[in-house]
Amino acid sequence: TLSVLRYYITLRKRFAALIHTGRFHRLWSPFGDQSACAWMFVTRSGHHAIVFVFNLNFELAKREPRLRLKGLNEKTYYRIN
Repeated sequence: TLSVLRYYITLRKRFAALIHTGRFHRLWSPFGDQSACAWMFVTRSGHHAIVFVFNLNFELAKREPRLRLKGLNEKTYYRIN
């Protein structure tokens, strides 16, 4: 629907600068044995980040390994939205 499209356009505008200028970290490769891949973009300061996880091959009750984030500032407290 149109409201869903508006929502995703708003999200894209909100995070475009971080995605285009942030440092890219491939947390899980889409070319490995996992059924998911994960990407992370972090600002140069390390104060803001966004993580994307993509399910490539859904398997019921399969658990992926713990997702370990990279590039964050150790002395910063982060809020997860």
